[in-house]
Amino acid sequence: MKTTFYKGLENDKPTKIMLYIDLIFMSYSNDKDVNDFNSTSFINELLVDIGRPVIVVPKKWDKDSSGKNILLGWSETRESARALREALPLMKKAKKVDVVTVYKEKNLEGDIAKGMEVSTFLESHDVTCELYPKQITDNDPSIGSILVKHSDRSDIDSITVGGYGHSYLRESLLGGVTQHLISHARVPLMLAH
Repeated sequence: MKTTFYKGLENDKPTKIMLYIDLIFMSYSNDKDVNDFNSTSFINELLVDIGRPVIVVPKKWDKDSSGKNILLGWSETRESARALREALPLMKKAKKVDVVTVYKEKNLEGDIAKGMEVSTFLESHDVTCELYPKQITDNDPSIGSILVKHSDRSDIDSITVGGYGHSYLRESLLGGVTQHLISHARVPLMLAH
């Protein structure tokens, strides 16, 4: 296995070399306004245009490892399925995987069933996991905030989600799960589109 480090690529357009990289690691400072930082648009390009998964490591991350306790933010979307597939080898080695589904009250049973389906899939691949259905409330009005709170309270050291399920422009203007996680998560994020 060969590891190659590229520095300063956020100042350039992703090059053809990015097509031949398995996994991209980036550091990110959530002290800055996410909308002022080039790297969010660069992350979008890597995920959407190049199609590579990206692990975004907060600059304040001071642990010596990640991926022992993984949170999978699950929704039945192509982006979530891609993130699941990309992270599956890491999940097989994890001590625990928390599958977090977020639902509105309207379709409680249907949303919980979706979480049970992905849990069954993970277990068929020898991944030990627990399902945590969470509901959007007045105190937790967004999916991103619910995922960050679960991560903070559950000894999670990595979050895996599908990135930019909505367009980058929409997330930049209106906010979204990806933007919220990049801004607020205190653990590394694995994003795939």
